[in-house]
Amino acid sequence: MKRLLLALSLVCLACAEPATESSSAAHASIPPTPAASPLGEGFAVWESNRSGAWRIWWKGLTSETARQLTTDEPPRQHCCPHLSPNGTRLAYMSLAPGEETYPQDGAEGTLRVRDLSTGEEQVVAKVARTYFEHRAVVWRDDNSLIYIDGGGITTLANVDTGARRVLIREPAPVHGWLVDPTLSWATPGLPTFSPYDATNQSVSTRQRRGGCQPYFSHDGRFGYWIAGAGGPVDRIELATGEVTTLLAKSDSRLPADQGYIYFPMVSRDGRALAVAASPDQHDHMRSNYDVFIGPTDPATLELLAPMIRITDHPATDRFPDLHLEPLPLGRHVGEAPLTVALEAPGKGWTWSDGTTGNTTEITFTEPGAWAISAQRGDEERRGLALIRPKAAPTPLRATMASPNEIIVTFDEPVQADGKATLDNGPRVTAIEAGPSASSLRLQLAQPLEADTSLTLEQIADRAEPANLLARATLDIRPTAWPSNPNGLILLWEDGASDNTFTHDGQNVASVFVPHGRAWYDRLHSMVLRGGYFLGDMATMERLLHGAQATNELTFSMVVTPTTLDQSAPIFTFSAGANAQRNLTLEQLDDQIVLRLRTATTGQWANQPSVPLGTLRAGTPMQVTVIYRAGQLQAVIDGKKRLESDAIQDGFFHWTPRPLLVGGEWQGAAWQGTVRNLAIWNRAQTIDEATTDYRQLRAALLRRPSAPRRTVNATLIARSDLPTLQQIAPYREALAVFEWQADGQTLRIAHRVLHDAQPLAPASWQIGTTHSLTLEPFTTQPQLQELYLSDTLERKWDIELDYGLE
Repeated sequence: MKRLLLALSLVCLACAEPATESSSAAHASIPPTPAASPLGEGFAVWESNRSGAWRIWWKGLTSETARQLTTDEPPRQHCCPHLSPNGTRLAYMSLAPGEETYPQDGAEGTLRVRDLSTGEEQVVAKVARTYFEHRAVVWRDDNSLIYIDGGGITTLANVDTGARRVLIREPAPVHGWLVDPTLSWATPGLPTFSPYDATNQSVSTRQRRGGCQPYFSHDGRFGYWIAGAGGPVDRIELATGEVTTLLAKSDSRLPADQGYIYFPMVSRDGRALAVAASPDQHDHMRSNYDVFIGPTDPATLELLAPMIRITDHPATDRFPDLHLEPLPLGRHVGEAPLTVALEAPGKGWTWSDGTTGNTTEITFTEPGAWAISAQRGDEERRGLALIRPKAAPTPLRATMASPNEIIVTFDEPVQADGKATLDNGPRVTAIEAGPSASSLRLQLAQPLEADTSLTLEQIADRAEPANLLARATLDIRPTAWPSNPNGLILLWEDGASDNTFTHDGQNVASVFVPHGRAWYDRLHSMVLRGGYFLGDMATMERLLHGAQATNELTFSMVVTPTTLDQSAPIFTFSAGANAQRNLTLEQLDDQIVLRLRTATTGQWANQPSVPLGTLRAGTPMQVTVIYRAGQLQAVIDGKKRLESDAIQDGFFHWTPRPLLVGGEWQGAAWQGTVRNLAIWNRAQTIDEATTDYRQLRAALLRRPSAPRRTVNATLIARSDLPTLQQIAPYREALAVFEWQADGQTLRIAHRVLHDAQPLAPASWQIGTTHSLTLEPFTTQPQLQELYLSDTLERKWDIELDYGLE
């Protein structure tokens, strides 16, 4: 075989028009070969209101014009287009008028499948539901799809035979569950990527992530979603929980005036990502969204080049899906230099590098998107090579998988080779393949016990020839909290964590959902301002049955009261003040008090109520309660403060009850913050409790700080207050206000809507003066998922602050 440099031009991926080849390439005498499309042949479908009603539209990737695909059907609306893996069938929903406006319980309509070659349609379900916004089906294969019926039940249907099989008998609490094509994961329309058990037809709910519009890659390896208002598109590796960004808000790979993104969909083969983008317009019903598609690496879903515009129309084009035809000469992805062996059947082929025959071998030495072609008379075969710049792998982070294991994540797939050492730490005994292609697992001779640095050398990527990482250093810290997970029945670290742990040999998660005036702060602690966080059924049952199995309990949490002028429960396992209470931790003015129900403490668990310590407003307290029958101990901020025999007996009388943080069911609400909540069904030792406190305190001190200040300011201007219709499907929003304080102008973002209800700043009038506690907006990662209304004249010299509630 002959090895030659392919003399073709870099395909322009920033526009939809095909590019021509460069005449300055090494083989300048070879006529230019236009690239039909940097993605190959294929087409896109989407829903659009450009005809005056919502209809499904179609456009070939190399064609000039779009056409309406579904026929007019007044007054019904068409939405939720989704293509079968082979691209021959289109599933979509036909909705009654008004249902297309994102009702909170999902839109209801008729589920249809259209044969794209004949135009014939069939009704798969007379009544089906979207699972929040306009997602309605998952194609499992070319003949069967998963949908949610009118009762919220997840169902697998064979389109050819009409056979049905229930996948999940119990509907999701609010929205139905959609299951991925491998029947391994499920999501309810909000970003909650949860394990699905096909045998038991059940879902183990995981912590909800911020944002909306989640979906799965067809191979079940990844989930992806819109992680904030207008972006980014984030990707989660489902097996490991590793999250990366695929496309940022206002990403440079989109036009500068079209960076507000929603509606992501990955092609079934993982070769492309489709989104719709607008010029900073949010309204999903009326804004000028257009469809863009970019080539991706199937191994990672990462974009390989700029996005290509597919539509250019002032109407709203949203929820795209796409099908890419296989390229006869393949799609080849890798780092330069990349050598590709190519073959075409039969004789008489002339390759684009000027060689002839049925085989050739081409080496790509320059990064970019390169067209490949073979010509025989009027017959032509095409391929594509997407070449990344030559680069060594870059380590992104190192985390502890266990006291003896470190997982190192890189920016690309790597080989399990090289050298790893810890500075003044245990010896690395083995370097193994990690949980993903882009990670390594380091085995340690002993548990890591102190902060140190990890040095990596000679780590190789998977290019040919391989690129070697010469040397890199990462900080690494031991598993901080909890120090001993044996016996855990509840674990909730913060709102940014998966909060998973091992229970009875299974990987489970503690899930708490905010209701009312409850959200997260910049450290993702629970913030309670009159609302509460409700534990899900599985979390409640693990606490109930786990505690009853041993009649022992260790309860630990970090609690910060906003004020001492309150008497309300902080954590309750109770149906209300007048019902049987299993477990209550409450604030009574400056005291933190325990109520623990046993056979001897009465149905309100107040015989006795046990004071544990003294609270200070605005100051975190780590409280640990340790109980075995007849012995109660309390450790406050790492020091033993109480030992008592006032409570006797076990938990035989405990019954299922709501599990709340921030109040009691239909009772008083508490104001403050909570984080690092853990419950064991065993009695910890005092040494364990003090170790946990030290490690937790050290971990919290390492978190980035934010300068805080309090000002008395007068309101001089405010942005337009957004309505629920404007921000749909979101139910919370921020707005920028302008203030005057000590002769200075301040720009401050305030929460004005939460859980669809107006908050206090929404009623503040211009000219009024308020005391405001401020932190820089840039230090608030939890706000990135929220809609921000800023209709004031921009003053670029004034940094934006955030007004704490």
